[in-house]
Amino acid sequence: LQASLVAPTCADCAERFTKAANDLLSREANRVIIGRAAFLFWTKEEVGLDIFATFQDPEPGRVRALIESVRKGDWRPGVDDTAFYATLLSGSGGRAVVRDWLDTTVGELKHHLAAWFQRQSIVDLWGEEGRPYGIYAQAYATVRDRRDLATPIPRALLRGALTGSPLSWDILYQAVLRNRAEQNITGPRAALIKLVLLSQRL
Repeated sequence: LQASLVAPTCADCAERFTKAANDLLSREANRVIIGRAAFLFWTKEEVGLDIFATFQDPEPGRVRALIESVRKGDWRPGVDDTAFYATLLSGSGGRAVVRDWLDTTVGELKHHLAAWFQRQSIVDLWGEEGRPYGIYAQAYATVRDRRDLATPIPRALLRGALTGSPLSWDILYQAVLRNRAEQNITGPRAALIKLVLLSQRL
């Protein structure tokens, strides 16, 4: 009983945030599963924002609209100033552990997402605008087999997309290593390499 005093939380509070976390985990639009970790996100008010679709399989038209709205400085009162929260949870010894936490606004989030897609944009083999890649396509581009993917890579990509923070050089190293091993540069890897380089604040 004394050991439990390191996290003093009333029983009612614990039950409420546990139910809230389970509810978010049950909704595809509010979570991204990364190996044995789960990234949960929500807004203070309902704004119709589908982050999962943006990361899973970004639709080119929606990405272009997002980038254009940020470029023009479009501001939607009541939406862009709404609080946006995200947390990364994983298990450890039968307990849930908070690995990361984000507290921002929808407007700031849109700004970072637009920059994330702009930085990774490349043209295809015919010189036309290439398709945007989701976080899983880029994360899997760093490994030979999907089972080899370590949690830190998609976690870093997620945080970079949501906060605009620089991506680690280790991700660049993994992408180049796969190019050399396969003797081939795929679209997702080329986009990822560009994204890592442009994310640096030199």
